[in-house]
Amino acid sequence: MGDVSKTHIENLKLFYGTKEEALELAMLDAEQHWVKRILKYHGFPEIRTTMEFLVEFADGDILWIPFSKDISDTTHFEDFCQSKPELKILLLDAKRAKALMSKIRLELNPKLKVGHKAYMNLKFFGYTWFDAIGLPDVDKQYIVAYELVASVKAKIPKFIASFPVFKNFGNDFSQTVDNYWLTAYGYIPEYNPDFHILVNAELIKEYPKILSDSLVLLTRLLKKNEKNPPAVESTPTHAFARSEQYTLV
Repeated sequence: MGDVSKTHIENLKLFYGTKEEALELAMLDAEQHWVKRILKYHGFPEIRTTMEFLVEFADGDILWIPFSKDISDTTHFEDFCQSKPELKILLLDAKRAKALMSKIRLELNPKLKVGHKAYMNLKFFGYTWFDAIGLPDVDKQYIVAYELVASVKAKIPKFIASFPVFKNFGNDFSQTVDNYWLTAYGYIPEYNPDFHILVNAELIKEYPKILSDSLVLLTRLLKKNEKNPPAVESTPTHAFARSEQYTLV
């Protein structure tokens, strides 16, 4: 909420009740709803118009909500973004987010060198592409191993990331990455079966669409010149107005 309106004192009536009851009535009047938690997201953080969040409300409803001031003002959004390196830029307005990304790209990182090996979430290649694969929807992350195999001459340190599991199938897929990519996307240090499902030869044979020619390079999406709506800076709350037009899952 946070809106302030003025009215004549003669239009006011004394409310008899607790502070909690008054807050509930005020929320109903403003069409605000308590958020219980944010479960997951879709989209690329660098292109905010693509972002949607799966929100669980206190009344039990679970809805996909597009990125907006309503969702970004909640404390749950702040906690959710802080827990995921790729989402931290959403806690800043677009101008400051861009400046932070540029700063990170120029930072010296001992991991950013030929021979570095780690993992990234398979979804980061493209959410539409990922959804089309048909992998089971589980709480664990599907991750793929990569290795920095060569350096690239550029104003900022850049390297070629190769994905061995794709190469084993004759798909010599690679992409140019920098320190921001390493920080925001290629940050998973090791495979943990409690949290991850490894993209290996067996999984690819079962789901061959993983090697589809429609694979979307993350670096191509990052080059799109799409204007990002600014994130409004205000004191986070636990509630926001929701629309019933979004799909209930």
